[in-house]
Amino acid sequence: MTHSDTIGAIAPALVKAQTDIKSVGRDSVNPAFRSKYTSLDAIMESVRPILARCGLIVMQSVVESMDSMLTVETRLIHSSGEWMAGCVSVPVMQSTAHGYGSALSYGRRYSLSALLALASDDDDDGNGAITTPPPAKTSGFVMSQPVRLKPQ
Repeated sequence: MTHSDTIGAIAPALVKAQTDIKSVGRDSVNPAFRSKYTSLDAIMESVRPILARCGLIVMQSVVESMDSMLTVETRLIHSSGEWMAGCVSVPVMQSTAHGYGSALSYGRRYSLSALLALASDDDDDGNGAITTPPPAKTSGFVMSQPVRLKPQ
């Protein structure tokens, strides 16, 4: 996680937001694994009004896309200008617009969930990380520091 030079204003706002954010229901099912998860829409619908009341907004962007990986940065920005950010890198399983779109949605959901400490999937106690899922339908994530693109 990275943050602005100071966090004296954003920290209390995040404490307030955390006390107001409730568990978001798992509204979607992954057919490949028959597991429930919380969609990005449900997360955004649940947290945006609370964050706004606390003077916070969410911004998400792709900070790198290479070698079949897509890195998404989620940044919480306070009305004071202070910010906190985290990144998630996800594999792009198909080199198509749909493949990149799927990786982007997945990265956005996991990055936001991690930054706000939300549980958005069924907890499998790490079993998914050690078993071999079907190759055509898998995706995963890697927490990382922000990666800045070099100007072309």
